[in-house]
Amino acid sequence: MRTLEDLRQRCRIDPDEGDDGCWLFDHSHAYVAGAEGTGVMASRRAAWILAHGKPVKAGYRVFGKCGERGCVNPAHLRALDPAEHGRSVAASGALKGVARRVLANRAIGRNRAKLTAEMVAQINASPDTGVALARRYGVSTETISKARRSGYACHGAQTNPWAGLMKGRR
Repeated sequence: MRTLEDLRQRCRIDPDEGDDGCWLFDHSHAYVAGAEGTGVMASRRAAWILAHGKPVKAGYRVFGKCGERGCVNPAHLRALDPAEHGRSVAASGALKGVARRVLANRAIGRNRAKLTAEMVAQINASPDTGVALARRYGVSTETISKARRSGYACHGAQTNPWAGLMKGRR
């Protein structure tokens, strides 16, 4: 794309809102051909460069103000450093309570573990195939693979990782 109009032509725009509404670009990246900022880049960054005729400052990223992820309307974009963007999001309250929900879901997930530490030990000692073990334990083959790769978190009895290192010392 060489001009902002080229980008606009490739977007879905609500006819009721006109140019003031969101320009929804269906791709995450765009190719920009021009003296400033030539190459494949994030679509919002491409829209910023086409609108302003200069690259985004070093260390800055282009963020949307409207909340629509696919929007590339230059009126809805702003270039900020990540810390400044974090302050504006915190001030708006857009993510308020999200961290609590994440922590709550993690706590609930601990009780949903399908395999105990003993089962994982049996799986690792077994010569059976992953398919046979998955049928036996009522889990997916992916869960068996994770258990064999030590990527499965058992939230039952956890042992001390330093146990046995300091034998004879108190």
